Amino acid sequence: MKLKFALLALVPAMLAACSEAPETATETEAPAPLEVVVPSGDYTLDKRHASLHWSVPHMGLADYVVRMTDIDAQLTLDTENPSNSSITFTVDPQSVAAHLPGDWDAAERGYASWDAEIAEDPKFLAGADGTPITFTSTSVEPTGPSTADVTGDLTFRGMTAPITMQAELTGQLEQHPFGGMPAVGFKATGTLKPTDFGMDLMGGALEDVVNIEFNGEFHGAAPEAEAEGEAEAAAE
Repeated sequence: MKLKFALLALVPAMLAACSEAPETATETEAPAPLEVVVPSGDYTLDKRHASLHWSVPHMGLADYVVRMTDIDAQLTLDTENPSNSSITFTVDPQSVAAHLPGDWDAAERGYASWDAEIAEDPKFLAGADGTPITFTSTSVEPTGPSTADVTGDLTFRGMTAPITMQAELTGQLEQHPFGGMPAVGFKATGTLKPTDFGMDLMGGALEDVVNIEFNGEFHGAAPEAEAEGEAEAAAE
């Protein structure tokens, strides 16, 4: 009987313990601010250390990947207020590198190569006249210490539509070991819908999505170049 009463006495205590709110977990600390070592200013893409790939899902099987080999970009970087930064891209539509293996029947296809067909055919890039593909940013929205959403106008095939790229600062050097200039590295990924640009999707063989990935190194002005420019400005 004493044991029974003892157990009954424990029940309220156990219920009270179960009803107590669990200890609040410590809040996740906000990531530390990024220490920026490069100055604000204009930066030019180092084409030797840059790549632009795009891929498109093919028949639900695998992504077909193509590289564009002639790209250029100009970056205006505002380290104090990244939202004021901007970037412009230019891509030669004829600089396609698909690396198609095997034989190619130019007479049957009507193009010298598979690269030329992708670049020039109206159902693809329609770049026979050499009109460049361009991207001009319209807004930069920081999403973290080293990331941002970069929205801009993409123009090709005579059409313009907005796209948003997810950009990441992948590295920075106050002084590049080759040249002494400030340097930054960026990676950017995003998607576009080919139908927004009037592209033929080959009867459904290609999905209505193109994945884009850019990696590039940008260089600012070398200290001696800046000094020369200031001297010339003062002399005028």
